Amino acid sequence: MKTIVFSKGDLIKIAENGDHEAFKRMFHYFYARLLSVARHYVHSHELAEEVVNDVFVKIWNKRKKLVQIKKLEKYLYVLVKNHALNQIREASGHRVMSIDKTVLEITVSSVNPEEQFLSKEMLEVFQRSVDALPPKCGLVFRMVKDDQLTYKEVASILNISVKMVEKHVGLGLKRLRKDLDNYVDGASNLKSHMHKGLLLAAILLLT
Repeated sequence: MKTIVFSKGDLIKIAENGDHEAFKRMFHYFYARLLSVARHYVHSHELAEEVVNDVFVKIWNKRKKLVQIKKLEKYLYVLVKNHALNQIREASGHRVMSIDKTVLEITVSSVNPEEQFLSKEMLEVFQRSVDALPPKCGLVFRMVKDDQLTYKEVASILNISVKMVEKHVGLGLKRLRKDLDNYVDGASNLKSHMHKGLLLAAILLLT
């Protein structure tokens, strides 16, 4: 499957030009993780899909505001959380923040530090390892390591304790270290100690 890349340039295209292709890339780039957050609250795949789709419709309608965002990932997670809670609370007449009132705290980064450092082959090892994590652990790990949210931000978005975030990240790191160690030990194309040292250094980047 081709890797989807979403950049700050795409965000500007959406906000300033209403670029549909850039918006489609944004949708596919974030969809799976936002769906996981929605399911965390509504416990229904169908309703979670509705929540995420509704959020993207609202984002498109308010797309000119996107240029104000300094941390897009957190912004999207908070929107999905709020909309999911609105779905749950609608019957009681209590609603939470709308898209207009969500704080635009926000830096768009399409490539994290690990991706800048690691080879394509190693990134595939990372991806397989993260994909193999339990769903909640994988979501938390991606929010911290890929989206670079703080433990406190993740805890707030998912309504769990910071200690639980630490636990999930710890489990993720343990799995990744093990898989990277196995990759380094079994790689037949490591022709120099320097190359192996770089691979081992990648493990340190995770901590």
